[in-house]
Amino acid sequence: MKFISKDQFKFYWENGYLIIENFFSHEEAEYIHQALNDIARKDFKPLLNMDRIEETLKQNPDCDPKDMKRTAKIVRETQCNPKMVSILEELYERELQSIQSLIVYKRKSSPYKDQAWNSHQDNSYIQNPNNLCFAVGYPLIDISPKNGGLYVYPGSNKEDVLPVRQAEGINQKIGKKPGNACEIPSHYKKLDIFLKKGDALIFHGNLIHGSYPNTSDASRPLFLISYLPVRETFLAGKTSNRKAIPLR
Repeated sequence: MKFISKDQFKFYWENGYLIIENFFSHEEAEYIHQALNDIARKDFKPLLNMDRIEETLKQNPDCDPKDMKRTAKIVRETQCNPKMVSILEELYERELQSIQSLIVYKRKSSPYKDQAWNSHQDNSYIQNPNNLCFAVGYPLIDISPKNGGLYVYPGSNKEDVLPVRQAEGINQKIGKKPGNACEIPSHYKKLDIFLKKGDALIFHGNLIHGSYPNTSDASRPLFLISYLPVRETFLAGKTSNRKAIPLR
């Protein structure tokens, strides 16, 4: 293996997640952060598919066209980052495509600051029958439980899509928890995830995970990109509007 070790490969498939430390420098992470801030709504509601100008325009009609174009380019470059694509294709041993991007700001002064996601599996939305979807999360600031960080249930990636109590995703009403809350088998134990600005968190689409409310005085921007091997099927979704994006 050229881009990850055998131990990293084994850890990912046994636990359902892998942290790549210092994938981006602080300066690179801040460059992405500022670009995503430039297209943010006034209320800092999460945004989907920022790599597609028409999608950003639908979600934030007041956004400056120049900012949308520049940010779309930066998001697409991050989706197709050659180093990350090499890591991911080594993990999955398949050619990959991106299907979605998402920014969850959890801005300290916004009404979405306290929004904590239910324990869920991303594949309950994507509906890939072979359980091969996954995501990469890029923390654009240091992330911990206090400022709305993530938790996971290691090993739960080995489950199929579990029964859920359906709930809205990014369009959930303020004051209610978003995410299709799934049943959690009792033998899995919750683990809090701590990330540094510039790290990359790769996590399986069937891994049960969720997030905490942001109770700190800082924002908690997390930039997420979803992937799937080519020729695999997925649900586009009425809100998510997922679309296959070639990586090369």
